[in-house]
Amino acid sequence: MRKRMSLTLHMLMLAASAQAAEISVGPSLVHGGTTVFIRGEIVPGDERQFRAVAETVSDDVPVVLRSPGGYIPSAIAIGRIVRARGLTTFVGRAGLCASACPLIWLSGRHAVIQRNSYLGFHAGSGERGTAMMESYLRELGLTADQIRYILGTPQPLTRPATEYDASALGIRPQLVSSLLGAWKSCRAKYCLAIP
Repeated sequence: MRKRMSLTLHMLMLAASAQAAEISVGPSLVHGGTTVFIRGEIVPGDERQFRAVAETVSDDVPVVLRSPGGYIPSAIAIGRIVRARGLTTFVGRAGLCASACPLIWLSGRHAVIQRNSYLGFHAGSGERGTAMMESYLRELGLTADQIRYILGTPQPLTRPATEYDASALGIRPQLVSSLLGAWKSCRAKYCLAIP
């Protein structure tokens, strides 16, 4: 019985790790230099993997996000690491950062999104998830109106926010070039990389 239970737990752990986000460091032709990538669904434990990866890079390395979201506590933990390190977050061309992913994007010292990409917002799963998101968004300094906008769509629906929705969030992004490394000229909290 104990052996079967151990095998079952091991199989569950393998299944969970197989679905984890890909968190890696690599070169980027778009951003120039080294980049931290978070791709895929965020699952429990990804915050530990992100911390280990983040400890290997300097503070001027961007965190590129392409994620449909996932586990809220892990996204918040990653966001806190991003914020503590003062890292820049980036959603690239035709990119998607939805659900819990924008919690990480909003944590960037500079949060950059490239034109023709979008953030997808909705409330958390259940009251507890929504309360966690709301608390973290307040921690980030967002206003009550911004928080209402972000959490205003119930799951399973998602509100896709494009550059045209920035005004609804009260954001006036600095425009920067998305050419090789030029996005580094972002000096505002929020930047829109064009073309």
